[in-house]
Amino acid sequence: MTTQLMKLIFQNIISACVTSARKHSKRLNSWKNIIRELVKHSRRHDNQFKCTECVKSFATKLGLTRHLNLHEKKEFSCDICGKSFSRADYLPIHKAAHAGKMVFSCKSCPKKFRYKNQLNVHQKIHSGVKDYVCEICSKGFSRNDKLKDHLLRHYNIKRFQCNVCSKSFAEKRDLNTHMKTHHNNRNTKK
Repeated sequence: MTTQLMKLIFQNIISACVTSARKHSKRLNSWKNIIRELVKHSRRHDNQFKCTECVKSFATKLGLTRHLNLHEKKEFSCDICGKSFSRADYLPIHKAAHAGKMVFSCKSCPKKFRYKNQLNVHQKIHSGVKDYVCEICSKGFSRNDKLKDHLLRHYNIKRFQCNVCSKSFAEKRDLNTHMKTHHNNRNTKK
């Protein structure tokens, strides 16, 4: 069975779902993957993970865990912005971000980040994980914004224009390269 046919079958099944408008994986190249996605999808409606502190329930254990953090007493407050934390060790990390310090270091390269989530996104580059796949050419990307930039090229959408010669580019880096090569790096604007 072709990949296209499997995707079509999966999309028809999912479109019948009236409970959720969730986007499902585009990586459907086998019946095994289709079944796995359907099971994942159906779990979203079960809300089997129930909070013991209130009436809320969640489709995933991670969702419940994140919610439970809201019930924890937040005794440690930032004197700069007032944000509170339930654990003392979160406060110095938070305060370092106010000071502009880069406290999260990548173990694979010299890059540093202010926030843990920025480091996590960056590390996908080194791990080779490419969760975002172009439906047109199947090229994979580690970040959703990179996939969106890539799609602009497919549709020939050029958002960045040279203020000297009016030539347009799909990505800012292409405009910057153009400015360095053709206009001796004059100021650019979107």
